[in-house]
Amino acid sequence: MKRLALTALGALGLYAAVAKLRRTKASPDAKRLLEHLAMHTSASLPDLSSRLKLTAEDTLRLLTELEARGAVQLSGDQGSGHVRIAAITKAGREQLA
Repeated sequence: MKRLALTALGALGLYAAVAKLRRTKASPDAKRLLEHLAMHTSASLPDLSSRLKLTAEDTLRLLTELEARGAVQLSGDQGSGHVRIAAITKAGREQLA
């Protein structure tokens, strides 16, 4: 029973490590997005979608993931009339280095 519990804990630890690695590894689109922001400091979500040829939904998903990692800062969502602005952070620039 003890060996079964240790095996289960080991499997959970391995799963957590792989999940963390996936979260920290930027997708090619996320890298392109960060590179664009590094050159332009900030950009609106529609501008990023257009320039990178991504859907608005994919752009927002990538920006949200990058914000969770501290790589970008998104302006607050002020309703349907407000355009969200993404700005690269110091951590985002470090991730590109």
